[in-house]
Amino acid sequence: MVEDAVDECGLWDEADRAHLASAARTDEGVSGAWNRPTPLIEGIRESGGSELRHNRLVIGRRRLVALPLLGLGVAACALSRGPAGSRHSARPDPDVWIDAHALSAPTEARQSVASLAAFLVAPARNERDKARAIYRWVTAFIDYAPQGVTASASTALDPTPEEVLARGTAVCAGYSDLFTALARAAGLEAESITGYGKGSAYEAGEPVAGPTNHAWNAVKVDGQWRLVDCTWGAGVVEDHSYVKGFNPFYFLTSPLAFSWLHFPVDPRWQLRDPPLTLAEFEALPLVRHPFFEYSLDLVSHPFAIIRASLPRTTILIASPPGVALLAAAHCPPTATIPANIPIHARRGQHSLAVDTRGASDCVVRVFATSESERASGRVVFRWALAYRVRAAGAPE
Repeated sequence: MVEDAVDECGLWDEADRAHLASAARTDEGVSGAWNRPTPLIEGIRESGGSELRHNRLVIGRRRLVALPLLGLGVAACALSRGPAGSRHSARPDPDVWIDAHALSAPTEARQSVASLAAFLVAPARNERDKARAIYRWVTAFIDYAPQGVTASASTALDPTPEEVLARGTAVCAGYSDLFTALARAAGLEAESITGYGKGSAYEAGEPVAGPTNHAWNAVKVDGQWRLVDCTWGAGVVEDHSYVKGFNPFYFLTSPLAFSWLHFPVDPRWQLRDPPLTLAEFEALPLVRHPFFEYSLDLVSHPFAIIRASLPRTTILIASPPGVALLAAAHCPPTATIPANIPIHARRGQHSLAVDTRGASDCVVRVFATSESERASGRVVFRWALAYRVRAAGAPE
């Protein structure tokens, strides 16, 4: 849990990274799909410590270790920052040209919502191009403004899209409303959506309570409603400072993936049938977008809370070939569960052996990387999944 929330859009703060830093200094439990863990273990052993580098566990040729925390925000807004798309795939980016156009918008085009929308969609070939140009501009040129934000003030700080455009800062409501205004000015159907997001102030298995804490969008593309989150696509707060970092994952995200992370007040904006109930949303394991980018799948435990009745609990996770996992536990000071969790991989199935004899209430986080990243000489493990492990009889 974050000890000191510098914002109300639930961004990652330093307090939640410290336990992973200590975990990364040990040399146990590193394994994966390559079945060749020794170089990775040696890299951690020889590092002599850990270094936080852009929210990811980085093991490079210099044997430096950094800690991954790809955060999704929660509180009055939510926010996520990650590498641009999936690092384990080298697919060509079809949006390069429209992104470049959006990023080239001149100052004079930004004088009003109407003028900016006209510039952004001028070369668009279809509705998808229009929505993409707007998403790319908003994520690039609107900065997150967390200082002094409270749940009750999150909407009041962004009274109109024109004012957000003029000052260039917003919280999630401002991002959402500006996207809606630009999309409508461009002739698209769009809606601002409010609800809950799971993020830095949220741990796996916790109930979602209190006022709504996030805002995002739906936009109709080629006759179909799609989901967009400009706030999570724009950046993150690191060390009490805002850091820009584009993430394309939250543009036209599949409703299935979106529903693990967002719960709208109006269930129809889940865009899935049947929609999840709030209880079902809370019961889901806590995932981050790398879970979907690496195509991971839950084999043994479909719920966030694992009740451990035996001395050892085995968590099974499936992945495509070439994906490696690393796992770490964060427990109360009185717990005796090891910080690093052994993982054994065989034919695309990863077995996490969790020693639960001292697990009073522990959070188990799983990180993923790919063989192609390792081949480049720089291994980046990205946070993908979290469970909460409770010993039988432990209090809720």
